[in-house]
Amino acid sequence: MNLVDEMIAEFGTTLGIEQLRLNDQGTLVLSIQSLGLLGFDRAGPHGESVLVSLTRPLPPAWDQDWANLLGATHHQSRPPAGLQVGVIRDQLVLTFLIEPGDFTLPRITEAITALDRQHSSLKARG
Repeated sequence: MNLVDEMIAEFGTTLGIEQLRLNDQGTLVLSIQSLGLLGFDRAGPHGESVLVSLTRPLPPAWDQDWANLLGATHHQSRPPAGLQVGVIRDQLVLTFLIEPGDFTLPRITEAITALDRQHSSLKARG
């Protein structure tokens, strides 16, 4: 078991989920009612980084408002450092890459908080 696996298991324990782990493809998705779809994916050439994602429905005001949507998700809109914004179908996906050696419980919590805040900020813009 490596650091990523250990931290995923420890994160699961904080949620009350014993033996939480990535699947064989290096992915884990949790549906959390108060948060949305929370994902963890191994990234990097050797799976040493972790991409944390938070997916929620697009804000209703953005439905068919492509200019606002593109403006908010464009890389030049300057989301917080390390945060990426995208759209898949009718879902707004925010991701945050955690580099090797930095995948700790405090960093996971920080990433989830940043993703949640950015979702709320984008929804308010909608």
